[in-house]
Amino acid sequence: MVVGRDRDETGLVCTITVKEHSSSQRKQHFKDIQVHDGVQIPKQLILDMKIRWGSMYAMLNRAEKLKKHVDVFIYELGVKLKDDHGKRAKIDALSTTAAEWARVHDLCSLLGHANKVQHAFSSTKIPSLCHALPTIKVLHSAWSKQINYAPFHDVLDPATEKLEEYYRDKTTDSNAYIMAMCLSSLSLFFKLLSEYNLKYWSKELQKEVTNVAQKLFQECFEELNKESTSEIQSPKKKKKLDHLLRELDTDSDNSDYVSDNESDDQDPTKPWLPEFHRFLKIEHVLAKGMTVVQWWGVHILVLFTDH
Repeated sequence: MVVGRDRDETGLVCTITVKEHSSSQRKQHFKDIQVHDGVQIPKQLILDMKIRWGSMYAMLNRAEKLKKHVDVFIYELGVKLKDDHGKRAKIDALSTTAAEWARVHDLCSLLGHANKVQHAFSSTKIPSLCHALPTIKVLHSAWSKQINYAPFHDVLDPATEKLEEYYRDKTTDSNAYIMAMCLSSLSLFFKLLSEYNLKYWSKELQKEVTNVAQKLFQECFEELNKESTSEIQSPKKKKKLDHLLRELDTDSDNSDYVSDNESDDQDPTKPWLPEFHRFLKIEHVLAKGMTVVQWWGVHILVLFTDH
């Protein structure tokens, strides 16, 4: 990755890693350097692999954490080649300056954000699509606000543009991202509409997300209740029934009684609205060892009642 400097720090670290991996003797020598420095569990450098996601970050991060030992390794490797001036010159050229290590550190920070997002999408046991919108937004925000990333703008600008394309354009073509959050058994949707998104999403966008979820919920509700919609009690009839029940219940404090039909949820033209609000307000807890699919199997009849 050339970023307007004389040397490519990524290529430099990759070359050093290849040298360290080139023989069992060099691998052992690198471990011995760490043990001599008091490291209890010595580690090898990690080689970037194009077919493995995040391997460049892993390579740079490991090298940066072991930079003191990497510098010693390169120096001693050059000393062993003192009689071969040509080879030693090539090894000495791999010596990394403090400024270059500083840029490797910044690059690790930059790639570290993407690495965390990648892990948010990687799960073999629970759905992860619900994390799509918030993690893409967080990644875009992290890459856009750090002044330390300015030297990498040649590659970072196209990356942030691609994030914008996914976040603004492609998400408008499908409601799956929003509904994945809404159906998350960890109250992710409700959480995102409150404390989390107050930081990253505008109130207008939060309202838009809520409206989309509400519209889809209504369509689903009406589809499931085609035959029973006409049988829903009118507010007037239900009010009389509530009054009779209150008179029969002599143990209750009637002065504090507030009938459900006095709330906005009792709009007869929106029989699905109470269900939607109940879903948002209920506390969803995923028991230890329970998968999301199992959770929905238990709660489906509670959250979506048949009218």
